[in-house]
Amino acid sequence: MILDFFSNYYEPMPYNLVGIALGITVIYLNGKGHFMTARVLLAITVNVITIFFTAILVREMGVYIFSICINIGVFVAFGYERIRYSFMIVAISTLGFIAAIFHPYSRLTGDFVTKEYVDKNLLTVFLIASFSAVVIVYYMLRLNYRFESKLMKREKDIELRNQELLKVNAELDKFFYSASHDMRAPLTSIKGLIQLMEMSDNVKELKEYAAMLKGRADNLDQFIKSISEYAANARQQLNFQILDLKGVLKENLENFKFYPGANKVKVILDVQGDFMINSDPVRLQVIFGNIISNAFKYHDYSKPNPFLKISTVVENAAIRIYFEDNGSGIREEYLAKIFTMFYRANTQAEGAGLGLFIVREAIDKLHGSIEVSSVYGEGTTFVVTLPLLQP
Repeated sequence: MILDFFSNYYEPMPYNLVGIALGITVIYLNGKGHFMTARVLLAITVNVITIFFTAILVREMGVYIFSICINIGVFVAFGYERIRYSFMIVAISTLGFIAAIFHPYSRLTGDFVTKEYVDKNLLTVFLIASFSAVVIVYYMLRLNYRFESKLMKREKDIELRNQELLKVNAELDKFFYSASHDMRAPLTSIKGLIQLMEMSDNVKELKEYAAMLKGRADNLDQFIKSISEYAANARQQLNFQILDLKGVLKENLENFKFYPGANKVKVILDVQGDFMINSDPVRLQVIFGNIISNAFKYHDYSKPNPFLKISTVVENAAIRIYFEDNGSGIREEYLAKIFTMFYRANTQAEGAGLGLFIVREAIDKLHGSIEVSSVYGEGTTFVVTLPLLQP
């Protein structure tokens, strides 16, 4: 249209303007979500206008070259799922172009139709058709790349889920075996104590048996609580909230106020008072609660100044929380295994061996990490690293 304007050839202007208006209509329909209507209108518009100009202009102008990129574009626009529509439109379009090229009627000739004008039109048609073909091929490559990327991502997701399933199945096998064993032990003790109580008439002995019975029931209750924490951590959705870190730690320490021996341990809380963290409160309770309970449970009360120090250090976009005690410590050969399900480094301890395993699982859910260092007989330090912002 620009070429015709500068060549003082104005007759095609109305047809060109109609084509532009229809093109804008196609863009509008596509933007409104009427994709099929936009496709059909686009195919009809480009075909009718191009066939019309092919019929009225001399062949040397090469308007028929547009038919190649139009036919390719139709297949791309309609996609493989509507391949029959594409073949139908292309067949009609091809017949139209053949008729337009070989019709016997005279073509438009005038003073403006010079060799220079024809050459300029041929060059213009070639450049526009080439550019259109490149855009169509680029669109196809981009579409194919996106589908391949999605497919590769889906394959990776499936592979990760398969790995998680294998891990879960292995953990379930171990869980059922160890859980049944650990639950039978206190139940067997309870049954034995009940038999002893049935055979005794001594009030003092009965009270002793009752106290022992309560202890076994408490162990069983603690074991069931650990299993509940494990199940909740595995299934419960993450619920990120802005939390006062010092307040969460204080709440956990308050829960152990009456824990046996807790009053003998000096607690040092070295955390900034108004420090906020974006995390899951339930999982933080599980993490901090298990580490603090272990610090009290495995403390060496024979030492002159037993302590538990909790401090924090901010590094980049993460916070490192240190739980340092001067308790009984952990032997070096046990350090690599303490986060394993049902593993107990201290064989004298009465526990399910799930605490630190649940801690590690909860920290993984929060996209954090946990480290431990210990010297047997001197003390232990757990370092929990958590992101400050929601992952």
